[in-house]
Parts: sequence; C-alpha cells; structure tokens
Amino acid sequence: MTLLLCLIAAVPVVETKELRAEIHVSETAQIFHIVDQLSNWGKYQHQQYRRALTLDAEDEALLREHAAIRKARGYGLLDHAFYTDDSREKALATLPEKERDVERRVLDRLAPKLLPFIAAHAKNVAAARDRLQATPELQRFTAEASRFFLGAHADVPVYLMPSVEGASGGGYNGDRLTLEVAEKKGGVDAEGLDDLFFHELWHAFAAGQRDAMKATGLDVTTLSEGFAHAAAPGIYGKRQDLVDAVSRAKAQPWSDNSARFDRLGLALLPSLNEALRNGETFTAYLPRAVAIYRGLEAVSAALENTKPRFFCFGEASFELGKLIFDQGYDTWMRAMNAKALAELRSKFRPSDVVVFVLAGDEAIPPEFRELFSGQWSDVEASRKQHAIGTWSGKFVDRQLVVTWAKDVAALRPLVAKVPGMQTAQR
Repeated sequence: MTLLLCLIAAVPVVETKELRAEIHVSETAQIFHIVDQLSNWGKYQHQQYRRALTLDAEDEALLREHAAIRKARGYGLLDHAFYTDDSREKALATLPEKERDVERRVLDRLAPKLLPFIAAHAKNVAAARDRLQATPELQRFTAEASRFFLGAHADVPVYLMPSVEGASGGGYNGDRLTLEVAEKKGGVDAEGLDDLFFHELWHAFAAGQRDAMKATGLDVTTLSEGFAHAAAPGIYGKRQDLVDAVSRAKAQPWSDNSARFDRLGLALLPSLNEALRNGETFTAYLPRAVAIYRGLEAVSAALENTKPRFFCFGEASFELGKLIFDQGYDTWMRAMNAKALAELRSKFRPSDVVVFVLAGDEAIPPEFRELFSGQWSDVEASRKQHAIGTWSGKFVDRQLVVTWAKDVAALRPLVAKVPGMQTAQR
C-alpha cells in the first residue's frame, strides 16, 4: 500500500486505504478551541491556556456564558460551526440567533488576547502539519485499527492548535479531531505528536462501536479512553510514557479521570496487543476488556478501602437522600434524567449503591433501565404486586435498590433502612 500525500484547495491530506485526514490550520478554529478550553465547561478541559494567559473579571463572565451554551448543546453545533477554514463571521452566521449573539461577544472580547499567543506558536503548528504528513507507522496503524473495528474507515478533519512546552492534548468530538501541538526545546515534540495523533485516530476508528461499549454497563468514556491509551502511547507509541504516567499517579484514587484512563490502558495493553497481532476484532475482544475493567476497578476499590457511597435518583431523593447522608455516607441526589446519569455514571465504584426513590406513579426512565440488565422485569413485577416496597439486586458488582410508595412520608422509613447501610462500616 502506498501512502498518498496530496493537496486539495491548499489543505494537506494524509491518506491510506483506511484513512483520509485533512490537516487544517485555522485561526477561527484556534480562537474557538482556546476559548472552549478556558471556559472549563466540562470535566476534560485542558488547563495550559489558563496558565499561559491573563484573564480579567469580564473575560471570566463571558466564558461562563459560553460554558452555559456548551453544557446545554454538548458537542456538535459549535464544533461544526467553528472547526472550519472560514472566517469567524461566516462561522457565527451558521448559528441560531441566541448562540450567535453570545459567541460573538465572547470571541470578539477574547480574540485580541489570543491572537498574539497564536502567532507566537505558529511556527510550531506549521512544523506539526509537516510532521503529520510523514507520520511513521501510519500505514500499519490504520490497517490494524480498521481490521479490529470491523473494517471501519476514518474520514476526519484534523485541526492543529498552539500549545506550550510539555502540554499537549487532543480530542475527537463532533466528528472533528483536534491536536494541541506541544513544544520541546523550541521545536515540536514530534514523538509526542505522533502518539497523540494515533490516540485520537483510534477514537475515530472506534466511533461506530460506542453503542456496544455502552451496552456493557460500564462507563463509556473510561472504557473508550482505556482502549485509546492502550493503543497510543501503549502499542503504537512510547509505551514507557504510559508506564510513567501510571507510576506518577499511583497515589490518586480511581475517581481521578487521568489516573483511571492510564491504569486501564496499561492493564489492557498486553491482551489488546495480542488481539491486534492475531487479527481479532473488537467484538471478539470486548468481553476480555470488560473483565479487565471490572477486575481493575474492584482491586482499586479494595486498595482504597472505601465504604459504599449512595447515588439516589428521583424527585423524592432530594429530601430523603439526606437520611442516608446523615448516617455518615457520601450521598448524591439527582432527578432521573439522562444528564444526571451521564454526570454520575463515571463516579460509580463496585462498592457503591444506586438507589431509586419513587413516590406515587414516578417511573424509572428507559435510559436507566440498562443498569438492571436482565433484572428489570423483576422490578416491574414487584411494583405491580406491592403498593409499597423495596427491591434489591446487583449489576456489575454494584448494588441496585428501588424503593416505592404512595408518597414521601411513606417512603421515609424505607429509605432510612436502604440495603447497603446495615452491614457497611461507618
């Protein structure tokens, strides 16, 4: 197979049989990307830009407005608008009026502060663009990734972002791939860039398997990142970087995102490497990955010697969850909706208890039912047979509890004695 390098409309394109990646350097995208990271709208924003730039109170207020839009919209709308080679005005014109007005004020305010930073690092971004057109081992990587992911083909726009020495990062969100170009002794950290490129490309090839990962009942982000860290830097990059990252974070709990991703990546690495060498597919390998995830999670919980925490869902949980909290347990109380589930799911540990507090006719939404796996019919049958009661079961080493009654007053004694507290060490 021949690696093809070509230019289409002055945009470099890297192609193999399994990959087509346009490499973009766009001022519009760079300004938006840095603003997005500065806003800290989610759990995974990169902090090097805050360390490199000085912000005032007005900047922070506008960033909060941007963060509110991001939290409401998620990935997609803004990514498709701003990760483009068009001007900022053309990008803004694609947005609905409300979002357009906010983003215009945010970007117009912050662009003058960001442009000098972008210009100062432009040489390294250009060097990174050249490097990606000659990435070592790219043909091997794309062939093996495509075969593993059932013949997937990745057609992705890649946007390069300026960064600072020792600080790189990336993402594959909204069908756009971003790479933050770290500096190293005044130049580009070439090996780090290669590893980051492979890492994010792995996410692109894996995109079609997200539903399969979700069906495992595990946190999809953790499982996905574990795979990607095992691939790069583990298999296709500097494996020692992954080992060193795990070693540096050995004191961090399982709840720490970076530590959790690195540990799972290192744990998956030997068997994933074997699977790739033997021509296995993702479908065949996934059960092994799930077993490794659960085992590592259980070991982490044992080493941290943690008592159970309680995650309570339902309108009545805001009042009744305090009964659990008052007995000395960390307790989360949330309404039953997809946003709350996504927020808390990555926090679940094997020792934790998930409690549904149902008053009156309140029902458990479909997106929560996958937590019960094959036990959901038992829950439904119990509620039909009894006007008040408690159901308890387990899934993925976590205890699940459903309590129900006609009103909050009737629920109170049930929640005060929720299974999981009686034998727990207080």
